[in-house]
Amino acid sequence: MDGAEFAPAGSLLLAVALLLLGAMVLFFAVVSWHGGPERNVATADRQDLRSVLWTSRETWQAAHRTSGPWLLTAAIGLLIAGVFSLGAIAVHGPGDAIGSVLAASGAGLASTIVFCMTAGVRGRVAARRVRDDRWRGGE
Repeated sequence: MDGAEFAPAGSLLLAVALLLLGAMVLFFAVVSWHGGPERNVATADRQDLRSVLWTSRETWQAAHRTSGPWLLTAAIGLLIAGVFSLGAIAVHGPGDAIGSVLAASGAGLASTIVFCMTAGVRGRVAARRVRDDRWRGGE
């Protein structure tokens, strides 16, 4: 068993996983773009409560609204990788497309990591800006 017999099923499974992951990130992007999920202090741990996001409802919403477009970009990268993978499977067959599927997966996942990290950083910056404006009296 050299693993070659798993390539057809693996390439299709990986393509579907990319699409499902892209749909999940897309869902989070839409939720964030609309101000994020409801804040629930009861479910947050002490480390979370120290974050600038939890300072007020306004900081929470600013952080999530700012991160929404970045999460959308991350989702689009995964969805493109999934569609490309399915296209490669349709053209070359599941066994012969494994190289293309792995390349698309790597590119899609790497771009998603970069855009999700950017979303987090940009969200925190937006929350700090809102918090600082409130402390200055809304200048």
